[in-house]
Amino acid sequence: QARGGLSELLASSAAMRGLAALLLVALLQVERPALAHLPPWWILNGVHPEGAPKDVGSYSMIEFSEEQQKMFSIDALGQPTDKEKFQLALKSFKAAKAAKAQKSTQDDGSPINV
Repeated sequence: QARGGLSELLASSAAMRGLAALLLVALLQVERPALAHLPPWWILNGVHPEGAPKDVGSYSMIEFSEEQQKMFSIDALGQPTDKEKFQLALKSFKAAKAAKAQKSTQDDGSPINV
């Protein structure tokens, strides 16, 4: 009888594993907004919007300057308008920022947070 109980348990466990596998497949096919929880690219990379504040009713927001828009290929809100140019500009910005930080460290021996 214990064996019968074990085989029933194994059969139901197999069914549960099958159901769990189906649920997992279904969940993996649903678009996940994993990146929606990350801060915007400019915060992650230390870029500060330099445009004028824009009044949008109950609050105001700072936009990116014309110069920044051209430099990064973005619109006033920081959304890329040309993804390839944006990626290249961001890579260049990071490299320049790293070089500046390294030079600052070499000049006086102490790191400077940028």
